[in-house]
Amino acid sequence: FFSICLVDLVVAALEINTTSAYEIFATQTMM
Repeated sequence: FFSICLVDLVVAALEINTTSAYEIFATQTMM
């Protein structure tokens, strides 16, 4: 149970990181 929660947290963190990086890349491209 604990390992499943840990994996879920890691996946959520990766999704947030990739989303923010994509937004930064998009704003830089628009500029």
